[in-house]
Order: sequence, then C-alpha cells, then structure tokens
Amino acid sequence: MTWTDEAVDILRIKAAEGLSASRIAIALGRGLSRNAVIGKCARLGVSLSGKPDNRPIWVSRPAPSRPVSRIGQGSRTRSTKRKAHCRVEPAPIADSLWLSLSDLRPSSCRFPRGTPGDADFRYCGAPKAIGSYCLCHHTLTHQAAA
Repeated sequence: MTWTDEAVDILRIKAAEGLSASRIAIALGRGLSRNAVIGKCARLGVSLSGKPDNRPIWVSRPAPSRPVSRIGQGSRTRSTKRKAHCRVEPAPIADSLWLSLSDLRPSSCRFPRGTPGDADFRYCGAPKAIGSYCLCHHTLTHQAAA
C-alpha cells in the first residue's frame, strides 16, 4: 500500500488518541497490517503510547577509538593451549580413511580435513566410537577442562 498524506494524518491522529497499532490498522482499512502501522510510526517518529516520541529516528554511533577486530577476518592462528591440556593420548590417526561425503556411512567418523568446497575436502571415515567421531578425533575435540 502507498501511504497517502491523508492516511498519514489519520495515523498521527489515532496514535495521539492512544489507539493500538491493530486498531489504527483497522481504522485505516485497505488491508493494512499491524506491523505496517508499527513500521510507519517508527519511520515517522510517532509514538503509539499516546505520548510524543522525542527520540531521534536515526542514531549514529561514534567511531571506535581503537580498531575493532572482526570475527572471521584476518589471519587465523590455532591455539597451542588445547594440546598442552590433553590428558588422554589420542588413538593413532593412521586408521583414518579420508572419505568424501558421498562415501561416508552412518557409522563413519565425521571429523573433517581441509576446506569445505575444495576438491580434496574429506572426512575421517574411521568407525565411530563416541558421538560423531572415532576415539582419536573425540579426544581432540572434547577435552576436559584443566
């Protein structure tokens, strides 16, 4: 629906009377939804509580004083802390079959190797021991807190 000047005036009047967004939508008719009324009120800065809304519509935040690191950007380094706290010696990885997704069976380990989408991306494929992983990969991914 296109908001005409007449519809906006009715919206402002009904909001000032303290009507809810649902009641305003019914009063305006033309198949308007409650959410359409709420959205238009937000864009116009009209309060639906019956009081004038003095908040600015768009608030800009000041720029951060120091650079903020973004998750997933830049180089990634793997922590060595995980290996230092390993209490259980993992099973040898030599049992891994490194299968493609189409070759996996329901009983195969789902531990990934490589980058998803690459041609050489594979899964371990060894028999599952606990959850979705073989014993080796389970101990790598589920270590007790120190």
